[in-house]
Amino acid sequence: MQTALVTCHSSVSALWQPGQPLAPAPDTVSVFRMPLPTEAATVALWATLLQPAERERADRFRFTADQHRFVVGRGLFRLLAGVFSGQNPAEIRIDTGTTGKPFLPDHPQLHLNISHSGTWIVLAAGRVPVGVDIEFMRADVDVSDLFSSILSPAEQRALVQSPDAQTLFYQFWTRKEALMKATGQGMNDHLMAIPAQEGTHRTDAGLLGADGHWRVYPFSVDQGYPAALALPDGPQTVCFYEIDPACFSRWCPAHPDES
Repeated sequence: MQTALVTCHSSVSALWQPGQPLAPAPDTVSVFRMPLPTEAATVALWATLLQPAERERADRFRFTADQHRFVVGRGLFRLLAGVFSGQNPAEIRIDTGTTGKPFLPDHPQLHLNISHSGTWIVLAAGRVPVGVDIEFMRADVDVSDLFSSILSPAEQRALVQSPDAQTLFYQFWTRKEALMKATGQGMNDHLMAIPAQEGTHRTDAGLLGADGHWRVYPFSVDQGYPAALALPDGPQTVCFYEIDPACFSRWCPAHPDES
C-alpha cells in the first residue's frame, strides 16, 4: 500500500486584509472571503460573468439563496481567474474533473477552489493544488448520526471527550473536505480514513487521492463558520483577504456590462 502524510495544524489566525487583485506568487496561497450579497442588483451584476450554461444551472436551483450562492460564487471564481490570468473573466474556460472539481484547462499553473455556506463565500488560489471548505454550524441540526460514517474511532472518542462536540465535528468535517478537494479525490465513502485531528498522520494514498505530504490549516471565516485550507507541503505562505461584493467594477473595469 502506498502511503501519504497528512499534517493537520492547529487553528490559524486569519488576518483579513482588503482584497488585492494580484496573481498569487509561486510561494503564496491566497484565501479570499466575501459576504453573500442580498441585493438583487448586485447579484445580477455578478451574473453578467457567467456563461449561458451556468445561468441555466443557476435557474434550476429551487431556493433563491442557493441560486445566489452559485451565481456569486461562480462569478467570483471567474473574476479572480480573469484577474490572475489577464483574460476577460466571462471568457475563461472552466472544466470540471471527474469528481466535480472545477479547473482552468488553459491555465494549468493556476489552482482555484471555492466553497460557500450560509452567508459567506471562500475561495483559495495558488500555484499549487488547493482545497478549501467552509461550513455554517447550525445549532438546530443533530450531527451525531453522522459520526460513525464520517469519523474514525479516534475522532469519535475525541468528540465524546470534548466539551463542545458540535463545534469539533464541524472542524473535523471542514478539514476532511478541504483535503479531499485539494487532492481532487472528492467526497467518497472513505472519509473515516481521512485524518482530521491535529498532528501528522500516515494514510492510504489511494483513498486520499494523492501521495506526498499534505498540510491542513483550520481557520475561522466568522463566528459560527469554521473553515479549512489544504495544500501540498512546501514553502507556501498563506495570506487572507476580504472582498466587498460591491467591488465588482473596480476589479473588472473593462467588462462591457459594468454599470
